[in-house]
Formats: sequence, structure tokens, C-alpha cells
Amino acid sequence: MSKSSYINELVGFYTLIWQGKLKILYSILFFSSLAYLYISIVDEEYETYFDYDYNISVPDNTFKSGEVFVRLLSNEDVFQKWKDDNPNSKIEYSDISPTLTINGFIYRVNENDVELNPVERLIDGGRFSARIRTGSILIRSGDHQKLSDYYHYLQFVNKETTNTAILRIKNRKSQIIEALKVRAEAGSGTNGDTLTVEMVRVNAFLEETKKENLLDISRPTKPKKISPRVFAISFLAIFLGFIIGIISILSQIFLNRIKSLV
Repeated sequence: MSKSSYINELVGFYTLIWQGKLKILYSILFFSSLAYLYISIVDEEYETYFDYDYNISVPDNTFKSGEVFVRLLSNEDVFQKWKDDNPNSKIEYSDISPTLTINGFIYRVNENDVELNPVERLIDGGRFSARIRTGSILIRSGDHQKLSDYYHYLQFVNKETTNTAILRIKNRKSQIIEALKVRAEAGSGTNGDTLTVEMVRVNAFLEETKKENLLDISRPTKPKKISPRVFAISFLAIFLGFIIGIISILSQIFLNRIKSLV
């Protein structure tokens, strides 16, 4: 094909498109209307974070504060205990119950993908996830009023985690006291003994937990709207409308040529 023929074909194509511009316009308006309807009826979803850090170190290497916190977070008995004290709360246990647990970490299993966040669980209108170690707790929800409930529930679980640690350390303290009595009765010295050092750490921990919990959970950040994505949906609607409009024009031309040949 010569350059002039190519230019003529191109000009002819643009001429046909221009002549069918109303079809393209109607197609764009149709898909834009569908996009507007979708944006109007779909539930909005917001995202916010709760930052947290460890306040107190537990004098027991086998006690993993983060893992205990996460386990209690999705424990139905713990939730029901909190719910009994907060009957007006809008969140239910199904909002935070895990879908699958692997090696102490909770993952969300979706129909389309698997997100390997340390903690990921489904809630109505969004997702709720948390990291095991010091970091952030992410909440995605369409209901702003629930944010306060989530915050109070997290603080309750934080207290339960602290109480669990206190109970274990008090049991350990009783064991240390018994061991020290045995040594004292046997006439063995205790100065510089590892049990004495451990007792000091245990007493310091019990004093600290009288004032604060194991974790420091901050107030949530300002909610950020993440769904629906108005700009992306609008752009896609216009693009689809334009493409469908062109296809309809070309299809009509093709049918007309077939008819003329027949």
C-alpha cells in the first residue's frame, strides 16, 4: 500500500468515526450512567491504622506477647466477655473471627487470591488485619462508628493479654519463692544467684503492669477512603463507551457493505 493510499484510508476511517460521533457519545453516556449508578449504590470503604508498640518486656522468653495478643483477639470467649460489658457495640464476633490459622499466624483466604499478612480476617464491609510484631493494626470498614468499638476491643484484648502474662509470672514467682526456701533451709547462699536475679525482674514486671498494659495501642489515624475508586471507575466507563461506540460504527459499516454485495 502506498503512502497516499494509507493516508486516504486513515482519513476515511476518521471521517466515518466523526460521522458516527453521536453513537460514540451515546455509548459513553450509557456507560457513564452505569458507573454513576454503581458508585451511588456501592458501600464506601475506609482504611485506618492503629499503631502499637510494646510497653513492657515479659521476664519469660516462652511468653510471646504478640502471639498471645493475636490469639486472644480472635478468641470467641474473650470477645463474648467484652460484648457482655458492651451490649451496644455494633461489631460481632463474625467480624473478627479468622478464616484459617497457620503456625500461629492467621491468613485470609479469598476466592481470588491469598494475602499473606501476619493477621488477616474478614469483617462486614471490609477487612481487619494486624501484624504480630510491633507495627500497625489495619482496619478497613464502611462504618466509621465501628472504629471506636474496635479501639475499645483492642484495648480490652491488650488488658487480657497483660492479665495472662501476670498470671504466668505470678506462678513463676511462687516457684522461685519455693526454690529459695529450699535453698535457705539447705543453708545455701542466694546472693548473686540466678533465682534472685529472676525474682528482681519478676517483681519489677508486676509493679510495671499495675500502671500500664503490655502494648501501647494508639488512637486510629484519620480514615482514608479506598473504595469505590471514583476516578478509575469513571475513566474505565468513558474508555469502554468510546471503544463500544467505535465497534458499533464499524459493525454497522460492515453490515451495510454485506447488504450492498447481496
